[in-house]
Amino acid sequence: MKNVKGFIGYCILISIIIFILSSCLCGGYRFFLRPSLELKEPETENVSLVVGYLDTEEAPANLEYIEMYKLQDKEKNKYYEFAIDRNGIFFNSNILPGTYIFKIFGGNSKNFLIGGSYSFIFPIQGKKEMDPVITKPGIYFVGSYKYKKLKKSESDGSDFDLIKLEEPTEKEILEKILEYAKSAFWREKILQRIEEISK
Repeated sequence: MKNVKGFIGYCILISIIIFILSSCLCGGYRFFLRPSLELKEPETENVSLVVGYLDTEEAPANLEYIEMYKLQDKEKNKYYEFAIDRNGIFFNSNILPGTYIFKIFGGNSKNFLIGGSYSFIFPIQGKKEMDPVITKPGIYFVGSYKYKKLKKSESDGSDFDLIKLEEPTEKEILEKILEYAKSAFWREKILQRIEEISK
């Protein structure tokens, strides 16, 4: 009996190890490669800060990465990954002028027993208001959104949609991002933008 219990315990331990390794291979590695939340001094002043918010409470996965691609880029498949804080605020402070499109977001499953990871393709947007067109250096707010799980009767083939939210506002998000602005450059830019939208 003791041998049987020992064997079962051994199998459980092996299963846990396999689960952890599979999570790393299926997307968990991104946990170690996440962009820093710290807004550092930029190498050039020709960059912009792109910010937004995504509520994924209804999603089956945690929000661990967001990727944005630059259209008509000489480097094919080049993407920009965003720093994401624990509240769902995402930002990247190294965006050069150009036209961009948000493509993918996702993360590891919230269900420990299921494991694995999820990748979601951003829905096609009518006005494409979430996809920034960077014409000059500055701060670009792409909006606040919520992942909404769709029922079959509501769906046209997709399992979810992104619903635009009124809150948090651009001002509220920038005020939270201030704590990550370790450089005088970005702190000054953020404070200036907060002042502009407060008038």
